[in-house]
Amino acid sequence: MRLLSKKSDNARRHPAVATGVAMTVALAGSVATATPSWASSSTSNLTWFFWTGSPGETAVWQHNASLVTQVYPNLHVSLVTTSFTDFWSKLPIEASTHSMPCLAGLQYGYVGADGSLFMPLNSFIQKYHYSLKPFETTMIRELSDNGNLLALPYDFGPVVIAYNENLFKQKHLALPQDGWTWSQFLSDAKALTGGGTYGYLPAVSLELAYNLTGTPDAYVQGGKFNLTNPTFEKGVQLQAALDYQDHVTPAFSEAPNWATEEFDSGKVAMEVNGPWSLIDFKGLSNFPVGWVEFPSTASGMHTYNEGSGFGITKDCSDPTAAWKALTVLVNQQALAYAGARGRAFPAWLADDDLWTKFAGGNAGQVMETALAKAQPQEVTTNWTAFQTALTKYEPLVLNGSISAAKFATEVQASSGSGTGIAPGNLSSLLGG
Repeated sequence: MRLLSKKSDNARRHPAVATGVAMTVALAGSVATATPSWASSSTSNLTWFFWTGSPGETAVWQHNASLVTQVYPNLHVSLVTTSFTDFWSKLPIEASTHSMPCLAGLQYGYVGADGSLFMPLNSFIQKYHYSLKPFETTMIRELSDNGNLLALPYDFGPVVIAYNENLFKQKHLALPQDGWTWSQFLSDAKALTGGGTYGYLPAVSLELAYNLTGTPDAYVQGGKFNLTNPTFEKGVQLQAALDYQDHVTPAFSEAPNWATEEFDSGKVAMEVNGPWSLIDFKGLSNFPVGWVEFPSTASGMHTYNEGSGFGITKDCSDPTAAWKALTVLVNQQALAYAGARGRAFPAWLADDDLWTKFAGGNAGQVMETALAKAQPQEVTTNWTAFQTALTKYEPLVLNGSISAAKFATEVQASSGSGTGIAPGNLSSLLGG
């Protein structure tokens, strides 16, 4: 996912990561996985529906699907993929004909819009005494609704800035460091623009809007969208000005994979992104990619903690088999494999160092620092309509055809009505 929209819980990492538990995972494929006592001898063929953006990503998840059969010889998981955008239109269509696959991905933002398509996992967790302690707690909450956990998380992470180190060096600029300011960002973006290159990839990012205003979830109040307020409009306006006023961005395009190709081709120096895109940076670009927090403003640096998981759909005819497969797809071995290849900053916390090692440089420290300040993002039941409206009006505000105020008004009207989502009481699952 390249274009990003993912408060009581602190988003800091689990202490086990800092104390060296991750050292027990020497190599991505070396984690021993014992067969649970509740393994079955029945044979099941399960379909797993998920989004991918490149052959490299697909290969990671195909490998992890094969791990299910290694643990349960009579279980076979077939991976079916589509793009992130198409996933959220196809899954509800399949639900309308009761033809959803047994296993499917669920991103935090769509818990409100599509969470009702998934089985709550509470009964499985309680029946099989499944421990959630290895997972990042914030993502457990973000994948829950009203006390029901709808998916087991596979990743999490802060949204930050990814940058092309070569372009900074070619323009004789110091590499950005955590703690840099918005004025430094603007100065660099202008210096990086020229001779066929640009400073920044154009986008309207909810994460960057939060950072620039210091107001979390400025677009929603009490579970209902409230985009037409000065704070949110300011966050949009500052981003749009980078395009139509400062001209530090290439012309926005709605072509499939445009954002990925534009950055990975080496034409653009900086973009908003998260740790899940490391696999594509490594596989598709020919330059070193650096990571840095959002620029600080008067109120500091702000970002969201976002992630996704895998769940069991309500159309599944063999939920027990699906549960067994699900526990393998998110176990330490599977998420170590994804982390070591840059597809996930693993929600299984003991595996995080594998992502950090693969990223190199100070990437791990950037994620740690940003996560210490990151907040969960508030979402609603009409999130899909909201995202569709953002996509529709984004090009118009970026090129200056409409103002930020008009953008907010149109997105508000197109999003319709909805209600907010809250995780509810999960103490029985989390053991507290």
